[in-house]
Amino acid sequence: MARRVDVDPKYPPVRWVAEERLHFTVCFLGDVPATQIEDVRWELRVPWGSGVFTASREGVDVFPSSGPPRVIWLGMRDGRDPLHALRGKLAGRLNRYGLETPSRPFRPHLTLGRVNRTVTDLGTALRSLVRAQVAPNTRWHVGLVSLYESRLSPGGSAYRVVECESLRSAGGTVEGG
Repeated sequence: MARRVDVDPKYPPVRWVAEERLHFTVCFLGDVPATQIEDVRWELRVPWGSGVFTASREGVDVFPSSGPPRVIWLGMRDGRDPLHALRGKLAGRLNRYGLETPSRPFRPHLTLGRVNRTVTDLGTALRSLVRAQVAPNTRWHVGLVSLYESRLSPGGSAYRVVECESLRSAGGTVEGG
């Protein structure tokens, strides 16, 4: 799909995410005051008790669901429940510090690419192409929760890992998705 979009002028320009940068955003915090970063890091170190779980893909689609597409994403089928539970635990921990977590519904996904915002008239063709894709039957293990700092630049976002902790529970069990 990426090659086809990149060479065919009927599709808008897309900035594709490098494979090594793919991740699930469990909770986007926005600007966190420097005085609270250590609090967030501390909460990530507290045992999660959830264990490693397996996720699998659902399908490819775009955000938003109507209007010009901005994000091409891969949805999650297996693993949604543990990821929702993880998000709930994280929100509870962060809310103790007055950090707001997004109120919109959580849709676990991997961002595959971002569509150039200046192009609006080519979105229908891209939306049709994306929705016709059959994602490979991929499974992966989710075993870490990480805090990333992101810095916006003209070339896209630059990410830096601030904290990374294992989801493995004390007993070493693995939960299914």
